[in-house]
Amino acid sequence: MITRINQKKSTKSSSWHKPHILQDPRTRVIMGLILILLSVYLLLSFVGFFFTGGIDQSLVDKNSMELITNSEIEAGNPAGKVGAILSDIFINQWFGISSFIFCYLFFIGGLQVMGRSIYRFSRKLLIGFILIIWCSLFFGYLFNFIPTGYVFPGGTHGYFISNWLNSLVGKVGTLFLLLISFSVILFFGFENAFNKCVA
Repeated sequence: MITRINQKKSTKSSSWHKPHILQDPRTRVIMGLILILLSVYLLLSFVGFFFTGGIDQSLVDKNSMELITNSEIEAGNPAGKVGAILSDIFINQWFGISSFIFCYLFFIGGLQVMGRSIYRFSRKLLIGFILIIWCSLFFGYLFNFIPTGYVFPGGTHGYFISNWLNSLVGKVGTLFLLLISFSVILFFGFENAFNKCVA
């Protein structure tokens, strides 16, 4: 009897000494709401980048402290100066057009954190990140020959990786690698895709 009481006390004390940040439902709702609003904010900044990216290009090249402190500097991006900077980083410097997938990942991540169960959430995250990398490489390969102005559809990542693959296996070999990797993603990442393609 005494041992059971001691065990209950020990379990209570241990549970109090190990709080988890996501155990509080209020914390989950706030963190989930932040992720959802971040996904919407990034979506607005990404869409606005294709209309105002050329105008805001001069702002991105300026000092970041000057952009933050000087209220007279205005950006054409609907998400403001921060949106112009983020869209340039995600699209031009990182993964190009495939950065839109981040909006989807942040959105379902916010729903998952808030307590809504997303079907195969970890699987969707993995496929999402793989698609970001593959689409960046694909657009970097596709638009490597077409002048695109201020927009890099594949981002810096896709541009350099595609150039490296072109020098390693040639343009035809890079195309074959893209087709093979796309088949692997399609058949193993999406259910019944293989059966539908064979049928």
